[in-house]
Amino acid sequence: MIEPQAELAEVLSEGRRQFLAGRLDLAVAAYKNAVDSVPDDFMVQRSAGILFLQNKDYQGAAKHLLNALRLNEFDTLTLQGLTQALSSLPSGGCQLPDGRQQSSLAKSGALFVIYDLEANPCSIGDFLNFLQGAVVVADMYGAQTMDICFVSNPNNPTTSDLIDLFSNDSRFCHLFSILPITQLAGRIGSILIVESLVEALGNLGKGYLALWPNAAQLQCKGYMFYEIMKLCHAYKQHHGDMPRLSCRKSALSWAKGFHDAQVSPEILVSVNIRNNPKYATHRNSSLEAWLRFFEDCIGKYPVKFVVICGTAEVDDRFRQLGNVLFAKDFSTDIEQDLALIEFSAMHLGSASGPATMATFTKKPYLIVNADMGNYIEHYDGALISESGMLHLGFSEQNQRFGTVPETFEYLADEFKGMWDQLDLSIWHSFMKNIVSSNAPLTWLR
Repeated sequence: MIEPQAELAEVLSEGRRQFLAGRLDLAVAAYKNAVDSVPDDFMVQRSAGILFLQNKDYQGAAKHLLNALRLNEFDTLTLQGLTQALSSLPSGGCQLPDGRQQSSLAKSGALFVIYDLEANPCSIGDFLNFLQGAVVVADMYGAQTMDICFVSNPNNPTTSDLIDLFSNDSRFCHLFSILPITQLAGRIGSILIVESLVEALGNLGKGYLALWPNAAQLQCKGYMFYEIMKLCHAYKQHHGDMPRLSCRKSALSWAKGFHDAQVSPEILVSVNIRNNPKYATHRNSSLEAWLRFFEDCIGKYPVKFVVICGTAEVDDRFRQLGNVLFAKDFSTDIEQDLALIEFSAMHLGSASGPATMATFTKKPYLIVNADMGNYIEHYDGALISESGMLHLGFSEQNQRFGTVPETFEYLADEFKGMWDQLDLSIWHSFMKNIVSSNAPLTWLR
């Protein structure tokens, strides 16, 4: 027969495991099971737990749980989060069809997502990756909506490798520049900005189905990129596909309007050019190679290359070519840039922020000069090296990363191979489902 103390510890351990895994509803249910079901001859623990709950001392109940597990030295994040979770515990819970009790936390159907800028950069590429992970996790839990909470610590506004580019008075400028990207998740409920993880976890009492990243990942301030790559790989392996980021219908309609007015009858190929003098300069584009490649394509391929880059990265020499357009010459914002990539027939370019959008589509892409191979062990099988190229475990055919700096010959050879395999009927079918529009995406002026 199991001793009462052992039985209580087992139940409470289950509550802790569920909390650390982000399953708040199951964590609260386990705790309620602990205080309601422990035998009468172990009344000290049982009475204490019930007393805390009856007096609405939810922090006391949380401390009681942690003390019972001999975790009284446990971090304040878990204490704060568990306190908020317990504060949502209804008296008696809600009845399920099979007679079990469940916390009302599961009723809302919402995922609570935390993007800690001290652990994950305020960059387009990293945030796109994070959003893709959130979309997959929401699908796993069956969440109908997600609330995104940004943790922006005034004293540590970004990751250590980018801190020299940030200051306290510029942190919101950087953060607001990536906020429009949240719309690609397609199921956003609310967006919050707080200054600490403890403050973020204080929102858990509002009725969320689950927390992501889970408490353990948040505590260690882990960089989520590799975990997300592994998550997407595993999800696609198990289900055959995965939910993917996609621009709003109005943004794709704008992209089609852009194509009809500026590109048609040529085929739109998006190109990401990187020329950042301040950070990771080894990933910058070889402008001479691209210039010669674009020139070589004139009269050879019925395409127009739409270059995605920052305004400061525009090279005037490219404007002299009839088969090249700069998106920034049309005052595009980040959402429009990403819509052009999603709308394009194929994508080429450097390994930098906007190019990440292509990796979550099913269109052919070649991202050059990628340094991912240096970290392949972190992917645990979600990144495959094959014939001098890399591809992600969840990628489609003809979606690859090159590992060497681009040259004219390299670009010309790879593009010819991609062009020969391109099935334009898929692209035309995709376009038929989009209504063309040249209307602005916002009325603000």
